[in-house]
Amino acid sequence: MYDVWQAPDVITAFGTFLAGSAACMGVVVAAIGLNTWKKQLKWQADRELAKSAFVGLKKRHDAVLHVRDPFGWSSETEIDTEDLFEGDIPFKKVEHKYQSRWNVLQEAKRDFYPIELEGDALWGSEFVDLCRELRRLEGELLLGIQDYVESHDPRYASQGFFSTRDEARENRALIHGFGKRDEFGPRYEKAVERIERFLRKKLEQDQS
Repeated sequence: MYDVWQAPDVITAFGTFLAGSAACMGVVVAAIGLNTWKKQLKWQADRELAKSAFVGLKKRHDAVLHVRDPFGWSSETEIDTEDLFEGDIPFKKVEHKYQSRWNVLQEAKRDFYPIELEGDALWGSEFVDLCRELRRLEGELLLGIQDYVESHDPRYASQGFFSTRDEARENRALIHGFGKRDEFGPRYEKAVERIERFLRKKLEQDQS
């Protein structure tokens, strides 16, 4: 009978080494592929969120500009005056006008809120801090609008709502953005621009 040929130990060991190396290489390649895939997903998530944030920020910015528009449309002051005293009508028209405008901004802010939450999860505190400044300024505008509307209340027809003329002028500058007294407009624009710069960096970053 013929003897079964057996490979020398060195060949067997070399074959085992090759098999083990191939397995290790497979693990390395798989790990590299997984890491690349994760980076791809992160890049796509950043990009999609940045685009959504840009659109939401634009709507929010436009809504603020609309709130501060000193002119507007006659339809904004169309209300049912049947049950109102004649002296209350101008006040109620102003109240209706600014309530309608603020509702548009509120809707834009509600739509933007989920973007803020997702941005906090993906990008951290920097984005959240930028958005917080925007909210603070919008809160300042809201307080000014409340004062402006209340100043039209007939109760203040004789003595006036504001303590001084300068206070009244400052309020009108805040609400309408007139002249050199308008400090709110430039501050709000800078806050918007800071967010836009942040988002552009996310859109312009390399996929790698």
